[in-house]
Amino acid sequence: MEEEIIRLNKETIEKLVNYPTHPVYSIQVNKMKCRVAVLVNGLPHWLPLTENVGESMTLYLNRYIPKSGKQLITVQIYPNEGVEFFPYDAVADIRLQYAPDKFKTPIYEYQVMTEQSLPEDIGGKRLSYYEMKIPFEAVVPYDFSEELNQAQDLTQIPNIKQKILAKYNYLKKIMEDGDGIAFVKEQEHSSFYGANYLYATKEELLGALNMEDDNDIELFCSHEIEYRKIPEFTNYELVFGLDGKVVFLRSKKDKKTMFKVYVGGEYEDPFEYNFYLYMPEGSNELKIW
Repeated sequence: MEEEIIRLNKETIEKLVNYPTHPVYSIQVNKMKCRVAVLVNGLPHWLPLTENVGESMTLYLNRYIPKSGKQLITVQIYPNEGVEFFPYDAVADIRLQYAPDKFKTPIYEYQVMTEQSLPEDIGGKRLSYYEMKIPFEAVVPYDFSEELNQAQDLTQIPNIKQKILAKYNYLKKIMEDGDGIAFVKEQEHSSFYGANYLYATKEELLGALNMEDDNDIELFCSHEIEYRKIPEFTNYELVFGLDGKVVFLRSKKDKKTMFKVYVGGEYEDPFEYNFYLYMPEGSNELKIW
């Protein structure tokens, strides 16, 4: 199976596009005594900062920018778990950054486009939620919007919740059954676009097709893994983005993906997959975007 997974991934890698420029957009989040989730054009970023600890993290945004033009960032801020209101010393500093070229611009030379912070008197407002809106203009060398423009508005599809759960449960089944070939094929579209958004090179992706760097190869081919178990999808919320064309299933509690793969052996933390779903024009089937 390992050889077939590698072959399928190589086919996707060979389709990558080379761009003359490589601009990247990111958000620098510095937070204390609060939890932060970032959405870009309505879609949750795959890495919410929702642990009850202070954190400083750079989140790259290109994956959620399908083409040049107007974009909108939404920053959702919550008190720490178990705390009703923001304390006086809660901190959330948000900085939108731009780098002209991913490969040539060092991180200390990223340009700051705008900044926002929690109000200094947040502790006196007795708030349990605070939201920031950050509109900005992006210029990127790619345009993957045509497919989304033609895709169906998921918010207008009857029984969309049941369809989303059915898709997630299908992915759950093939993961738990060990059908690595079907699982990789389901991700082909997402793998292609994800690599192009961040200008991944064929060399670096081909070099990562091994047991240590590729989750799919490790999960389906490692002899150290005793089983693959994904919890049932409960206590979730549906988040629609990109004008209702794409949806993400996330946990109500920590705002993270619901698709967590627990395995036996020496592994403690689950493998996590972030599946954004869409429905192409003329189709009745949800696919991974």
